[in-house]
Formats: sequence, C-alpha cells, structure tokens
Amino acid sequence: MSAESSKGVECPQCGAVSEPGDQFCRSCGGGLTPTPPPVPGPAREGAAPVGDRDIESPGLSRVLWVAAGVLVMAGLIAAVVLTQSDSVGGSGTDAVAGVAETSASEALDPVAWVSGTAPAVTDASADPVEVTSPPATEAPTETVAPVTSPPATEAPAPTVTVPPPDALFPVRVDGLYGFIDRSGALVIETKYEDADTFSQGLAPVMTADGWGYINMSGEWVIHPRPEFNLAFSFSEDLAAVETDDGWGYIDGTDAWVIAPQDEVAWAWALQFSEGLAGVKIIDRWGYIDRTGAVVIEPRFIEVHEFSEGVAAVETEDGMGYINASGDWMVEPAMVGTSMFSEGMAAVTVGNLWGYIDREANWLIEPQFIGAGRFSEGLAPFFDGDKFGYIDREGIVVIPSTYDDAQPFQDGLGRVMESQADDSIMHGYIDASGAWVWKPTS
Repeated sequence: MSAESSKGVECPQCGAVSEPGDQFCRSCGGGLTPTPPPVPGPAREGAAPVGDRDIESPGLSRVLWVAAGVLVMAGLIAAVVLTQSDSVGGSGTDAVAGVAETSASEALDPVAWVSGTAPAVTDASADPVEVTSPPATEAPTETVAPVTSPPATEAPAPTVTVPPPDALFPVRVDGLYGFIDRSGALVIETKYEDADTFSQGLAPVMTADGWGYINMSGEWVIHPRPEFNLAFSFSEDLAAVETDDGWGYIDGTDAWVIAPQDEVAWAWALQFSEGLAGVKIIDRWGYIDRTGAVVIEPRFIEVHEFSEGVAAVETEDGMGYINASGDWMVEPAMVGTSMFSEGMAAVTVGNLWGYIDREANWLIEPQFIGAGRFSEGLAPFFDGDKFGYIDREGIVVIPSTYDDAQPFQDGLGRVMESQADDSIMHGYIDASGAWVWKPTS
C-alpha cells in the first residue's frame, strides 16, 4: 500500500492508516510525513516541478526517509523527557498543564473537536490509552421510567388534616357543658350553659352573664359580656359575635376589628376563611374582607365558608362553586353541596350524593342518601336510616349506627343518639369507631 490512501496517511512506524489531516498516528503516536499533494501551477520555491522529480534516484529518497525517521525519533524522545519532568512538578502545575494540553489537542484537528469526534483530553501524566469516540450523531442509551398520566377523574393529592397533640372537646352532662380530652377524661368541669369547640386555643362558652372565651386551662381570656348574644369560635384570629347592635368581629384581646352592623346591614355572619367571611345583607348573602368591605356582592340564597380556593353557594338555578373573585368555578347545576375538603366535595344532582374534584369530575359515584365533608380521611354518610363514616374510596369503615354524625375534628368524631323523649345525646368515637365518650345529655 502506498504511503497515502483514500482514507488517510499510512504511519511509517506502525503502518496504521490515519484520518485525513492527522499529524500524529492515532495508534502509536508517531509523527506522520505524508507525501505532499500535487501543486498545480509554477513549481514551489526549493522544490523541483512535479514533472521533473527524480524518481530514478532511490539513493537520495532513502537518505531523506532516514533523516525524517531520525527527526521523528528525536521528537518522541524529547516528548518522553518533557512528560517525565512535568510529572515531577507536583499538583501545583496540574491546572496549567491541563490548559496547555487542551490547547495542543484542539490544534490537532479543529473540525474534529467541533464535531465531537476528537479523542477526549486526558491527564498529561496518565498512560496513553486508545479512545474510540462514538459517531457524532449517535445518542447515548438512556433508560427512562414510564410516565403514566393520571386519569381525568383522579383526585388531587389530598392535604389530610392531622389532629393536634392535645385537644379538648365539649360535652354536656345534665344540661351543662364542660370539656374532655382525647382519652375521654373530663378536664374542664361541666358548668357552662352552652359551649362551642376550641380553636386557636380559645373556646366560646356561655354563662348567665353572657358569652365569653376561655383557654384550655379553663381560665377566662375574654370575660362574659351581657351584650354578646351569640359567639362563634375563632378563625383566622377573628371571631364573629352577635350583639344587640348587630354582628361584628373581635380579636383575641376583645377589641372590635369590625364594629357591629345593625340587622339591616348584616342579618347574619359566618366565620372568616381564606380572608373572606359570608354575611347576610337583608335577604341575600355575599362576602366581606377583613376590613368589613363587601368584596362579593350579596346575590346568593345561601353560602358556605371558603375552602381550598372555592365556596359553595346557592342561586335560583341551583348550587355551585365560586372563587374569591365571585366567578363561577362549577356552574350552579347541583341540588346540594358541601364545602371542599381534602380535595373533595360532597354533591348531589338528584336523589343520591357522591364526591367530585375541583373540575367537577366524579371521584366517588353518587350512591349515598346523604353525605358530609371529608376530614382526617373520613366523611359522614347517611344510608336513609342511620349515619356512619366512609373513607376516601367510598368504602364504609364505621358502620351506620348513629342518628347523626359530624366530620372528624382533632381525632374524634361527634355523633348523636335520639332518645324516646326526642332529646339528643352527644358522644365521641375515634377513627376505629370505638367510644371515647358515650352519649350524654
């Protein structure tokens, strides 16, 4: 084979054929001395014209080859000496050596470096290894885990409420209210005429002097006020109270944040939730902000508190859901609704209740005579005779044996039993359905 082929130049040391443009052999690292291509036109300075070359003088050619070989060997020896001297220099020269080597490698074949086919740059002190670069167009093999899109009816990841480490629950014994802990032990004696649940460390209770608020030790934080005709639990640092002058909102220091509005302005008021509170203005419901300003005009027959960005409201066309701007998120086409909780809401479009997501897709098909909101992974349901609890799959986990049931709160569910004299007795069960406080009246 000649010293120059269609593929490249043949190495005079090992005979390997290089790629066009290579100056060093890719197999042994030796220098390449390809035969210069013919140059058209006048003869180059210092060289005979192509047509006049002395191809009949092998002696001179042999001398030239020998001289070239000597020069190549000298270059190799010098490279080895320089490499050894660099390796003695220590780590302080590593960064500079790396830069120099990269520059020299790039100078070998710029096209190869741009196209990605050049050998990788290695440490100058490492033993030379043969590197085979993949074709520039070849993509690396990658193992990607399959992605399964959720069905359109799949519920969003729920934010299931977690009971606090300590909580108190109102109970009634012989017509008076007190509070028990989660184990069923009475911790605040039954001495109040009425009481609501603890929230933000306070609970509204009623005495002969009116409504006030106690802490979890049973101490007064807001003393009873005769003008407080009704008081709700705190929510978002405000509590709705009704006075002789109308409904207003107080903070934990008993200061008015929103002064009482007469019955013509507000006939009723709800707790704050997500920065808004429902108020009934004459005969229609709307929403106010924390300053008392009306932000959603009163145009609804009934409203619920905001939860998870939406609120259930009722119009003449039915019940649906609005956002905080008052725009419809789910059109009013349902007969009954509950507030959204843990990514789900109980609704009915006929005689049976089921559960939907925010896009009004069914998560639990309609199958219950009645249903309530989810809390702590459970929701009350009505089978037409009694109440029980279901889980998020719609499976009955606490059988329907109660005359009424409320959503779980702080780890317990409040249930009721009717008596022969039509009175109601209240008790508490845990998530397994076991009694923590058997019904009392």
